[in-house]
Amino acid sequence: MKSGITETTSGIAEASEYGRTWRRTALIAVILLAIVGGDAGAAESLKTPAAEATNAGPEGGVAAGRQRFERNCAICHGFDARGNGPFAELLNVKPPDLTLLSRAQGGDFPFTRIYRRIDGRDLPLAHGTRDMPIWGSRLKREGGDETWVRGRIFEIMLYLESLQQL
Repeated sequence: MKSGITETTSGIAEASEYGRTWRRTALIAVILLAIVGGDAGAAESLKTPAAEATNAGPEGGVAAGRQRFERNCAICHGFDARGNGPFAELLNVKPPDLTLLSRAQGGDFPFTRIYRRIDGRDLPLAHGTRDMPIWGSRLKREGGDETWVRGRIFEIMLYLESLQQL
């Protein structure tokens, strides 16, 4: 069985293509398991705090969005939302710095574009696959109706908007 490590002529251990492929496949499997795995109780626990916080007004929505972001998005985007999460280097396209979304749009938060990107259910895949999960479908499977799904995405949007650096 291959170890995934080969030794170069200079004596420095170097990861072989086999090792890189194996690690990437294993980490993708872990991500997928985290995204679609779990029991019904876990799905219920994802709904409750966010729903309660949203009822507390915009500040509660930002707090709920932060919790949801940290639980679902930080693995790739990083806890500081700068695209430096632990799995970022494994992706084909580096996750963007989400704190600069408004700066790139002249100070306006690109609400519609970012909402559609997070939801992901109506984005065409004609130009290849997407590394980012389709959160709209995942949230729908957690048991929410369309209004509930939109509310959870909106919470993440409120949180992202609160992080913007102009």
